[in-house]
Amino acid sequence: SAPHSVQAAQAMLFTTLDASGAVPPPAAVMQRAPYDLFASGAVAQWFPDLAAHLRFTAGLSAPGAHYLVSAFDADNFPELNALLREPPFGYTRFPGHARAGLEAAAAATGWGVTAFLAWEETEILPTARAVLRRMQDLGSVRDPRAGGRMTRANLAHLLDAYAQRFAADGAGAGGVRLTWKPWAALLTRVD
Repeated sequence: SAPHSVQAAQAMLFTTLDASGAVPPPAAVMQRAPYDLFASGAVAQWFPDLAAHLRFTAGLSAPGAHYLVSAFDADNFPELNALLREPPFGYTRFPGHARAGLEAAAAATGWGVTAFLAWEETEILPTARAVLRRMQDLGSVRDPRAGGRMTRANLAHLLDAYAQRFAADGAGAGGVRLTWKPWAALLTRVD
């Protein structure tokens, strides 16, 4: 019923916190612990130390709690990552976590992976510049190195190489590919 839904919503806690595990949770969060359910969408890929994040949630969870988490694989945007690994860039670390990393972090922190689903989606965009705009619009823009920014010359090189190597039709007239590699998992407290 509507009154019951309003009452349930009023009892919920909505707050902002740092879920990386680096900062203790606010008192309001601790006072209501333990929790039975956690959910996060497209956040965990930004935590370099996934185990610290899972320890954080485990410390707030009840026995048998569940965590529904979605994120992106470390090889999300493989086209862009391939170019950024090469000179003049030489980047080696990209945001995201592979299934094996999730399973290891979960096992080390009292969570078990109950279900896991991964898939790929390829999007065709008109130009390499449109790829970067699309990523920026979604908040996916990141410099995978510590510090520093890309120069104009390197950006021009990146755009040219992307257009040549990742043309959707092999000739460049049909746009370029951008491949997403999301995953979703259900974790359950096992200790």
